[in-house]
Amino acid sequence: MMTSRAAQLDDLETDLHVGLPPQFRQIFTTTTDAVIGPCAFYTLDSVAMGEHRWRGMLPQFVPFGEDDEENLFGLYRIEGVAGDALQVLHWHHEYDHYSPVASSFSSFVDTLLVHGQYDAVEQYDVGDPRLLSVQRELQRWAEAIDVDRSVLDMSAPRNKTELHERLARIDPQNSASLLSLGSLHLGRGDAERARDAFTRASEAAPGFADPYFWLALTYANDHDASRAAGLYWKVVLSPIALSTRTGNYPIAGAWPDSEISEVAVTLLSDVVSELPTAIRRSDLCRTLVESSEPFSPHLRYGLGERSLATGNLVDAEREFVNSLTLAINEDEIDSAYDALIALYRGTGRNAEAELCINDRELL
Repeated sequence: MMTSRAAQLDDLETDLHVGLPPQFRQIFTTTTDAVIGPCAFYTLDSVAMGEHRWRGMLPQFVPFGEDDEENLFGLYRIEGVAGDALQVLHWHHEYDHYSPVASSFSSFVDTLLVHGQYDAVEQYDVGDPRLLSVQRELQRWAEAIDVDRSVLDMSAPRNKTELHERLARIDPQNSASLLSLGSLHLGRGDAERARDAFTRASEAAPGFADPYFWLALTYANDHDASRAAGLYWKVVLSPIALSTRTGNYPIAGAWPDSEISEVAVTLLSDVVSELPTAIRRSDLCRTLVESSEPFSPHLRYGLGERSLATGNLVDAEREFVNSLTLAINEDEIDSAYDALIALYRGTGRNAEAELCINDRELL
């Protein structure tokens, strides 16, 4: 059985054209039904067969488990990145957005253990046999997959702030925790500490829109429209699927719960004159700022086609992915897939092309 699972993992690596993280292999070789903290891992068979994929998902997302609210965890397959360097994303089932929750799979495992410890202390009283049972199970997993004992040797975080502080120490590139801490600092009026956290979050996950948005707001609050505009523009240059909602952050009490990508375009329109001339005159900027429907899948598809025609493959891919994310009817979804498949095949990104081909045929 162990050899069979190892062979399945080898086949999965071949299909994805990427080396899998060592601890990912350990978990799926050790058991068929791993549950570590908030993540219930899928069976290796179902991951290998792509049973948790769906039409319209982010092509680079490889789901491997879920939490108790039907949100998914998955590897983020970026060209040229492999093994433990692969980031882990969390997909939110209600809003269909993806956000990085760990900069590596080993950091993700550490995060699960700390979350499991925190959740157990929140749920059970000291001395409750169920608390002891959870703690023993977490320790068993820590020993089974070679986790540093210090991750569990410390007392459990007492509140959300301590939780995110602990996670940021364990994984200094944990974008989710850095953003949570930054928004707390911003809410307390400490703009410098907020900027530091938001900047670190943007460096940890440069393709994720949220850090740029919150960093922009710190400058907008200081009436620095030029810096704010440049950062709103970075939100625009991030895939729509890799942005979340203002309501996800503690500072959001002063904001209606809205899509960050949409709010950024609205705010950019107010300060667009602060952008460099070349950006203001670009097809992307003019189209988004002047259009009454900047989040139309048809509009984003058209931007992708025009970018492709000029040889701008980065913008073309982003806009075809945006079109797929925004698409509602089957024809729009198929058109986005066809464009992505052609782009990936044409640039030798065969694994992503195959994922899109398989996803396109799903019901």
